[in-house]
Amino acid sequence: MFNPCPEAKRVVVNLEHFREIELDFKGVATVGQAFGDEIFRVWHNAHPEIRLVPIHANDNIKFMIRRAGGEV
Repeated sequence: MFNPCPEAKRVVVNLEHFREIELDFKGVATVGQAFGDEIFRVWHNAHPEIRLVPIHANDNIKFMIRRAGGEV
């Protein structure tokens, strides 16, 4: 069973009020599968009109974003 990532849920609180969101991964080495899935699949599927723009993502983070169905 999938367990939502509490950290990802905190990141997206009230972001539905924006049309484009930059997620800055500067200084972040990696994110877990649950984090990527919660933001780039679950949350984004609930808010498809909002554009998520990851910046400063390294190859590890890009992999997790793509794995969750997000674009980099």
